[in-house]
Amino acid sequence: ESWSLAFLDENGRPMGGLNLARVKLRGFSTLSQPMYHPHCSMFLTPLPGGMVAQQSRQKKVLETLINHLSMASERTICLPFPPEWTDLQPFIWKGYRCTVKYTYRIQCQGANAPEEGFEGTLKGHIRKAKDSGIEVVASASREALMAVWNETANDQGFAVNEHAIDALFEAVEKGGAQLRVAKYEERTIGFAFTVFDEHRCYYLLGGLSRSTKIRGALPTLLTDAIASYRQTGGEVFDFEGSMMPGVERFFRSFGGDLTPYFVVAKAPLVMRQLLRFKGRTEF
Repeated sequence: ESWSLAFLDENGRPMGGLNLARVKLRGFSTLSQPMYHPHCSMFLTPLPGGMVAQQSRQKKVLETLINHLSMASERTICLPFPPEWTDLQPFIWKGYRCTVKYTYRIQCQGANAPEEGFEGTLKGHIRKAKDSGIEVVASASREALMAVWNETANDQGFAVNEHAIDALFEAVEKGGAQLRVAKYEERTIGFAFTVFDEHRCYYLLGGLSRSTKIRGALPTLLTDAIASYRQTGGEVFDFEGSMMPGVERFFRSFGGDLTPYFVVAKAPLVMRQLLRFKGRTEF
């Protein structure tokens, strides 16, 4: 279950908002961002005024949000904020734990193509993938994608969520998401889903068949996704998190800007200890 909250000014006019959801976090009902969203999408419309006025306004909005969260039935909260939100002091003052995470972002506007900043080894893998006959197309059957997705899930040890694939296919049809598919000898061997608007493009989900033994298929897909988004006039391509060492190393090779973002979390003592035991360091 997910929904949006709107902030209203003293005259009842919308001035900002965010997205929330009830999710299961290691078995606990938790208020967090909607599934497959990189953060809560918190935003405020710009208003005139100096730095002090802007900061005071942001703190007042956060205090209002904290009061709203305190009335929720869920006692566990884990909420990542967009990188633009760096002042989360009101949460800390109310006993929330605030931790930092990182993502990589590529600036898509400018005279130079993003590929110029790629690591040399990555460029080599992409070149070899193309030379071997891998091509990128914009569609594939659901059955072909699920076959790759199941192989990826078995290889990495996570559960397949077919509803997520269905939702992303629907988003592609509506024009809010993009699918890139890697083909080799007319066979689907990989895919990458991105979601986007004019400001941001996020890499959400990808899969790769290990049976091909061809390096560079996934980088080729992402390179095509970045180039396609850049052609629309979009601003930033976001790799949507990079805290796992192996994943971070892969994302780093694309030459993006290392960008911190903050997560606020709160839970009763017993739940907090169990969540930490299960690897949730945000608590």
